[in-house]
Amino acid sequence: MHLRPLAALVTALGCAACTAVPEPTPRDLEPGAPPELGPGASPRASWWRDFGSAALDETVEQALAHNQDIDAALARLDAAAARARLAGSELWPTLEAGPDLRRQRLNFIGLPIPGSSGVTSVTTSQFAASLNLSWEVDLWGRVRAATAAAEADLAAAAEDFRGVQLSLAARTARAWFACIEARQQLELAEATAASFARTEEMVRERFERGVRPALDFRLARSDHQEALALVEVRRRQLDDLTRQLEVLTGRYPGSALEPAAELPALPGPVPGGLSAELVRRRPDLAAAEHRLAATDARLASSRANLYPRIALTSSAGTSSNDLADLGDLDFRVWSVGANLFAPIFEGGRIRAGIDEADARRREALALFGTTALQAYREVETALAATSILDAEWERRVAAVDEADAARGLSEDRYARGLVPIDTLLNAQRRALAARTQFLSVSRQRLDNRVQLILSLGGGFDDEGIAAPASTTRP
Repeated sequence: MHLRPLAALVTALGCAACTAVPEPTPRDLEPGAPPELGPGASPRASWWRDFGSAALDETVEQALAHNQDIDAALARLDAAAARARLAGSELWPTLEAGPDLRRQRLNFIGLPIPGSSGVTSVTTSQFAASLNLSWEVDLWGRVRAATAAAEADLAAAAEDFRGVQLSLAARTARAWFACIEARQQLELAEATAASFARTEEMVRERFERGVRPALDFRLARSDHQEALALVEVRRRQLDDLTRQLEVLTGRYPGSALEPAAELPALPGPVPGGLSAELVRRRPDLAAAEHRLAATDARLASSRANLYPRIALTSSAGTSSNDLADLGDLDFRVWSVGANLFAPIFEGGRIRAGIDEADARRREALALFGTTALQAYREVETALAATSILDAEWERRVAAVDEADAARGLSEDRYARGLVPIDTLLNAQRRALAARTQFLSVSRQRLDNRVQLILSLGGGFDDEGIAAPASTTRP
């Protein structure tokens, strides 16, 4: 098809393009982090297994398999992948088949033709088949930079997807802990109501015998009713938290899920220190870094718009007035061309595009720094809260022991008439409050461990950094 001149031109310009692309330059993106948050632990993907509960494992895995947020994030990832493929397609030539079937009538008005009357016309048919090839020579790297930006966006979307997985697992674990605490609080409220019922019965018997005044009976009965009301409050809280957990796991919120009876034990102590490198694997931080790279590439692509564009075109095929002749090479036609488009006056459009791309890059750099500082703040806060909550938990254990002992003494001394009713009822309320706070801080310690894992982008052990979570459902 006489395409050798085209091939030679493509080869020459292609070689020139390979040597002239301004690739974005990598930079050190560390926002002044401390050299370490402590000496070295490594992340782990299935961190929830460290809590040693098969029920928790099953619940988290159900959420990862059935939660609608995962489906939405996966769809966003697929869309980013499609955009990356679309951008990359511009690097390749475009080949199109061009069949052309045309029939037309021409009128000759005002042209004298002997022997004719009225309007003279002629009808013709034209048949053609061709292959059309076009390709923009990416001499200045504009298309490749745009492709690099789309690929960086895809990498950011993959990190966003991993972040949704990590966040969902953490939300599910904390909701699971909250359901267990709510069940324990309900059981505590029921036991306390039963205790107040026994106290009311004891005071009623003494009141009926004339040993205790009516005030004692009224106070005991009031506390019993308060305890019964608290039971209903705890039952409502458990119902609400159970439905929330069911939604997280993709179930119908029918409050049919049965939470475990006891909170799991806190996993082993946090390692003596955590390397600052662990923070870099956080999905939000990794995504921000990829988006910064994308803005660099888009800036390079915008600057390349200042330079001329070269497009190569070629067409080859056959053309005839007879459809049967389309396969005859004697009717072949071809064309080869090259187009050069150089911007001369654009009304400031190209410069404005460059300024916008540069502003987007500076914005992405600032957002990366903000994200990094936020990440370090969350890690430091969770680490500090670990020791504080541990100390509080020990104090709560002691407070429960003392409150239970005080309640036992007050019940015994009231039964012997040595203390007034207020002492007994206050001791019972203190015992309830102490155990309520103990259950709450026990759950808070577990929540804080999950928050530490979340702030580090995964769990930690001695086996090295785990691979990123899969971008498909488990």
